[in-house]
Amino acid sequence: MKLPAASLYAGVFFALMICACNLSEHPADTLLNVKLDDSLSSYDSIQLDILYPDGKVFKDAIFIGKYTPGPDHELKNLNLGENPPTEFRIRITGIRKGKRALEIVVPVTSAGPQASEVVYRELPIDTVRPPITTEPNNVEITTPSPLVLFTGTADFSVSARVKPMEAPQGLLWMTSNNGVARVDSTGKIIPVTVGEADITARSRRDTTLFATLHLVVKDSVLIKGIKVSAESLLLYTGGASIKLIGQIDPADVNLSVVYSSRNDSVAKAGADGTISPVKSGKTEVLVFPAGMPALAVAVVVTVKTDMPVLEAGSDRFVNALDTLNFPLKVTQEYGSVAALKWDLDGNGIWDDSTTLAEANPRRMYDGKDSLIAIHFYVRDGEGNVSVADKKVHVNPRPILAAPTFTSATTTSPTRSPRPTWAWTGAKGGSGTFRYSLDNKPEVETRALSYTADSLADGEHILVLRELDSLGVASLSSSKTLKIITKAQSVTITSPT
Repeated sequence: MKLPAASLYAGVFFALMICACNLSEHPADTLLNVKLDDSLSSYDSIQLDILYPDGKVFKDAIFIGKYTPGPDHELKNLNLGENPPTEFRIRITGIRKGKRALEIVVPVTSAGPQASEVVYRELPIDTVRPPITTEPNNVEITTPSPLVLFTGTADFSVSARVKPMEAPQGLLWMTSNNGVARVDSTGKIIPVTVGEADITARSRRDTTLFATLHLVVKDSVLIKGIKVSAESLLLYTGGASIKLIGQIDPADVNLSVVYSSRNDSVAKAGADGTISPVKSGKTEVLVFPAGMPALAVAVVVTVKTDMPVLEAGSDRFVNALDTLNFPLKVTQEYGSVAALKWDLDGNGIWDDSTTLAEANPRRMYDGKDSLIAIHFYVRDGEGNVSVADKKVHVNPRPILAAPTFTSATTTSPTRSPRPTWAWTGAKGGSGTFRYSLDNKPEVETRALSYTADSLADGEHILVLRELDSLGVASLSSSKTLKIITKAQSVTITSPT
C-alpha cells in the first residue's frame, strides 16, 4: 500500500530547469516525486539515479525513458526501495543519440536540499566553444590547521585534494619561509628551525584555486606517546554519546589533544573528545597531540542500530466465545520501551499501550469472523520501530444451546446458607459444564448440580456454560438465589 508523499523540496538551477522532490517514508518502501522543467523533454531520454553522499550508487534508474511533460510537470511515485539513506544525491542525466548530453546532481542532506552541481553539459554543435568538462572549484587541505611540528622530528606529509574528486588532482606546493620549513612537490614538510610559515597548495590546472595551512615549528620535545581512556567504543544510533579522554605522555607537555573521526557519517568526534553516534557502521577516532598526527592512537568505534525484538508468539486458533491471552515481550541490548501497542480485533485502531517491556493483553472472540489479522507495535527510546502481524483463526462451528436450570434448584428466597443449583445439558453437549459463582473464576465439572457453602445473606448468581465435543462453550445461563437467614422484624419509626 502506498502512502501519500510528504513535502520536501530540492532545486536544480540551470537555464530554465527546476527540480522539486517529495519524499515519503513507509515500512515497505519510500516514494519520490520529482517535478521537472519542460526543457528536459528535448532529450531523447532522461535517467534518474540516487547516489550516496560519496557518489556511490544507491539505486540506479529509478526512472529511465522519454520525459513528456504532463499538466503538473511531475514524475510521481518513483520507488527508492527500503531504507534509503537519509542524505543522498539525485543525479539527472539527459541522453541524446545514445550519449550523455547533460548531468546535474542535487545534494539532499538532513538540513534539506542543497545547491545543485552541473557536472556535464554538451553545448550545441554550432558553438565555437569546446564542451564544458569538470573543472576544479576548490582546493582542500584536510590536515588540521595550525599544524605544530618540532625541530629534529621526522618529515610530515600534508593531506590535500582538489574538489570535486572528478577534477584534475595535480597540486603545486609552496612555503612562505624556507628558513622555518621546506616543502617538496608531494606536500611533505621538512621542519628546519623554530618559527612560523604558511604552506600553500595550488591547483596545477587553475592556480587561482588554493588552500593554506599555517605551520608552527617548536623546539623539539620528547613525547613518549598518548594514552586513551578506551581502546574501543560501542554506541547506538539515537543513543547517548561517550566522552573519550586522551592523555599526553609526559603530562606536563603543553599541547592540546586532537580527536578526529575517520568517518563523520558513522560517528562524530567533538573537540573535547565527545564521540557521538550518527548511523550504523564502524570507524576509527584518531587521538593525537596537536600537530603530531604521526603519534595518533586509533580507537575503534562501532555504531549499532539496536532494533527492539518483539516476541508476540505465533498464529492462534480459538473456539467462538473463548478468550485468548497474548503474552508480549520486548528485548534489546540498549535503551527502553517508549511505546508497546496492540490491536487484537484487527480494526486498525490500537486497543491499548504500555511503556513496559512486557504485557499480556486479552480478548474474547465471538466467532463473527473466522479469520482476524491482529497487529503489534513497539518503539524504543531511540526511535527504532518493530512490528509483528499475526492471525487468529476462530472456529466457525454453531454455538451450543445454553444449559437449563431444573426444579431441583433451591427455591428463592431461602433461609438456607447452603443452597443448591441444579441443571440439565442441551442436546449435542458433552456433559462437561463450567460454572462461576458471583463472578469468580470458572470451575469445570461433570456434575448436574452445585451446592454452595455458607453464603452470606443477599443475592447470589451462578453463571453456567456447557462444552461441546470439540471444547467449544455454549451460550450462558444464569440463576439468582436470595438468601435470608436473619428473622424479619418490624420497627415503628414514627412517632418516636
